[in-house]
Amino acid sequence: METNKFSEQESLEVIRQMINTARNSLQKGIADFMIFWGYLIAATAITVYILQHTLLNQDYVQLAWLSCIIGWGYSIIKGRRLHKNRPYRTYTNVIFGRLWMGFGIACALLPLSYIFAVHRFNMPIIWISLTPTILLMQGVCLFASSSIYRFKPFMYAAMACGVLFLCCYVFPWHQFLFLALCQIVALVIPGHLLNKKAENDV
Repeated sequence: METNKFSEQESLEVIRQMINTARNSLQKGIADFMIFWGYLIAATAITVYILQHTLLNQDYVQLAWLSCIIGWGYSIIKGRRLHKNRPYRTYTNVIFGRLWMGFGIACALLPLSYIFAVHRFNMPIIWISLTPTILLMQGVCLFASSSIYRFKPFMYAAMACGVLFLCCYVFPWHQFLFLALCQIVALVIPGHLLNKKAENDV
């Protein structure tokens, strides 16, 4: 007999883990990131919109977006907790996480590049395209997510991003309201529905 064979108990445990991984492709709490960021961005966007329309000196209004630092801190802590609670991750969850991580990095780099363009080339008009660009990228991520999880609410959310993307150019002075609305429609609501689906899949 081969000495490196698994014992019967160890083999059953491996099979049980594989079955659970296959059945539960959605990790419970995986959408908590979407929900948190949805509320955070919506609240910040509304704050910026109100300050823009009430303050005479708007030089520091955009500093409100530093609230995203809280979001990154939350994401790191939450991600570590999820990894500890479930060391076995499916490719679906990995792809989903990496996709939205890439979106977050892009959203952080875009404003930095715009600030550089404003100060280096004196192009303030470039800010008009910042919010709709983010909404467009968000829609692409949601469209891809709908294919990854075969989750229709993501497809509807992607369509909502497309509509609000166009609204940003039709009504440019209300972009932050559209941004806030998009986070509720495209992140918060689908996030709650996705968590509910994950609980049912367990």
